[in-house]
Amino acid sequence: MKRYCDVKSIVIIILTLAIMIVTVFEIQVNKELLMVICTSYGSIITYLFTKKDIDTQNKDKGGK
Repeated sequence: MKRYCDVKSIVIIILTLAIMIVTVFEIQVNKELLMVICTSYGSIITYLFTKKDIDTQNKDKGGK
């Protein structure tokens, strides 16, 4: 499980840096590519924050 958490952290850091570089340095990127990156970023962040809540709720109910 520890290794999985490390991978998640690395992916989030890479995506965050990519979005920051594109916006700060005003790099011209294909709109479709930027849309895919931003959508992926939002989906991953949403999943990670809601997944933690779901795991906590299952433990409180006595589930796995």
